[in-house]
Amino acid sequence: MHRGVQAIAHDWPGRRAGVQHWPFNRSLKELGFDAACIAFILAIASSARLPAIDRAAWLLADLTMVVMLTTWHSQFIDAARKNLILLSWPALATMSSLWSLTPGISQYHGVQLFATVLVGFLLSIFARLDRLVPLVFAAFFGSAILSAAFVLAVPSSGIAEAGEWQGVYAHKNLMGSMMGLLAIAAACLFLEGWYRWLSGGAMLFAAMLLLLSRSGTAVVVLAVTLAAVPVSMIVRKGMIAAGMAAGLALMASAAAFIILEAYGFDLMQLVLRALGKDDTLTGRTLLWNIAIDAYESRPWSGFGYKAWWAVEETGAPFVKYITGSEAGSFHNTFLEVAVAFGHAGLLLLVLGLVASFIVALRAHFLDGRPISLWPLLTVVYIALTCTAETMLFANHSMFQLLLVVATASAARHISLQRAERGGIAGTR
Repeated sequence: MHRGVQAIAHDWPGRRAGVQHWPFNRSLKELGFDAACIAFILAIASSARLPAIDRAAWLLADLTMVVMLTTWHSQFIDAARKNLILLSWPALATMSSLWSLTPGISQYHGVQLFATVLVGFLLSIFARLDRLVPLVFAAFFGSAILSAAFVLAVPSSGIAEAGEWQGVYAHKNLMGSMMGLLAIAAACLFLEGWYRWLSGGAMLFAAMLLLLSRSGTAVVVLAVTLAAVPVSMIVRKGMIAAGMAAGLALMASAAAFIILEAYGFDLMQLVLRALGKDDTLTGRTLLWNIAIDAYESRPWSGFGYKAWWAVEETGAPFVKYITGSEAGSFHNTFLEVAVAFGHAGLLLLVLGLVASFIVALRAHFLDGRPISLWPLLTVVYIALTCTAETMLFANHSMFQLLLVVATASAARHISLQRAERGGIAGTR
């Protein structure tokens, strides 16, 4: 406890003069591996319109993971031991084939989910945070540039009928979510002092594309997530400053609610109108009601991994008809998991998110540098987005991969920080 208080008492260190940062502190061989990592993340982030590229990228990643298991088996075992809750997700998905309405589909996609988690472990082993965050940033920044170029080159495909930008992505919400992830990585690097002209410019570029996508969910979630940055800065100034800031925030919130109540404003309606949403949240509430009914019909076992959407006996054909889309999704990760696995899946999902948050929070406060905020902000961003989109328990998904990478890299960062501090203490 005493060590935790000391850890949050000092300010963030500034960038040290003369220190080389990625990519200038890497050899040509290491840069080659880095380029392959960036190409993989860029491919799976930007290939929504080109499924063949997405499948090829994941196939290469899966094969690389299998090969590296023989070389880094001890590191994989360590990562698995520290993140057992995340491994329980593909275990449950694969096991659900025993009672699934579509056993073959559940087993096949469950194995893919297992491979997705292991590829996440591979990336966390491949690079420490100081190297990993710039790699993620470079991939998402490249994706943003490709999206802008695609809109300019083929506006009829890059812009939806209502004027929302979707770039190289299949939907505006996907583009908005990706730009939010870019903004998070850029913000962490900017605060760290990593080529601020580049990271700051990328942050503004991501914000512009996010607004052009008109993705209300991504805008709100990013704003809430980035609110953790000033909170962290205040906490690191000391407990007194944190207490004063919390008191001022509560007073301001109370005053705002009193004003809204006095003038008869409906806060929910104001927010919905600002985001261009109606009371049904663009039809989501109808989907959620259908999902709740399906969950209550099989609360203990669920229908099996991805089974509800694959058979005609359920309400899937009706939902696909009214939504006009073949891509089945309830637009809510918690409900999606509840329908697939019942109580057990919902419990494991919540436990996994809570465990990821705690690990990322510990990593940040143990380190204290802005770059260590990346796992925490990424976990929070993905968890919040889960309330309006299907993000997790998803095989070969960018968001599933990033949650695993953020959590596993945070756990590894804690171990490395403790080992380094122990080594320093031992030389005194």
